[in-house]
Amino acid sequence: MLRQTLCIYFVFALISVIPQSSFASSMDAMQVACVQLEMNQDINNNAQAIVKALKSESQRGTRLVVFPEGALTPHVKLIRQLDQKQIDQALNSIRQACRQFDIYAVVGSAYKHDGKWYNGAFVIGPKGQIVKRYTKLHVVLPKLYENGNELAIFNIDDVPTTIIICHDERYPELVRIPVLAGAKLCIYISCESKILKKLDNCRSQIIARAVENQISVIHCNAGDGDGDIGSYGRSRIIDRVGTVLAQADSKVGQTIRATVHPRDSRNGYARAGARTPSLQKFWAEGLRVLKEQNPEFFAKNTVSETETR
Repeated sequence: MLRQTLCIYFVFALISVIPQSSFASSMDAMQVACVQLEMNQDINNNAQAIVKALKSESQRGTRLVVFPEGALTPHVKLIRQLDQKQIDQALNSIRQACRQFDIYAVVGSAYKHDGKWYNGAFVIGPKGQIVKRYTKLHVVLPKLYENGNELAIFNIDDVPTTIIICHDERYPELVRIPVLAGAKLCIYISCESKILKKLDNCRSQIIARAVENQISVIHCNAGDGDGDIGSYGRSRIIDRVGTVLAQADSKVGQTIRATVHPRDSRNGYARAGARTPSLQKFWAEGLRVLKEQNPEFFAKNTVSETETR
């Protein structure tokens, strides 16, 4: 009897120390966090701060950590002094951390391609892989950045997700088209203008993106920092009916977190709108372009109308 008891105790003790694998599903519940990073002109310091936040959030059970637009490369002056190799090295340190801590990260960073600069968001997975590189479609600094030209849909675990950057918020079709394809979560990173009269403007727009699409939105904005990296913060996590589950104030260095429930997301409004006779061709063409630009998602995902009601 004693031997059997010891054997059972040994088995349970062994199970308790075996590292847990990545979450099989995040559809029912996913803990997410937004970090209003205190950014500076040293790209390596920014990367280290991101890694530190990932470690801390992994210990809290967070699955997805979102950082602001330009979190890695915040200063306009800084970008002109960088080369892509430096950015890649900093991103690699973040990728290693995601793999080490088994966590997803979304990091805003400039990147250079074919001699041109772009304003990007890098979605990094728990194996250290680049899940998606999204490029801001509507830039406000045309002398610095080129416009992107691709919509985005990808998976966070098994949750179809889309992403937009700052001024993209003003173009609701960038979210609506992925929602038609089954997206249940939207990530929005920004460094919104430090103009007080635009506070309500920006807040109402991103809550509208949640309500009109019936999905949760994770919004990470830059905090009220120095010079050209300043913004008004107020990062927020919003559920599908527009309830703000968590919100920061304006200061840098804050983290907010909440649990979202992607399975509760709906796309009934999107589908009803797409059936409007005069708009059917418009939305059909949007879906065709989305599929063309995201073949890796559609190769792995078959989304039926009953699954995305």
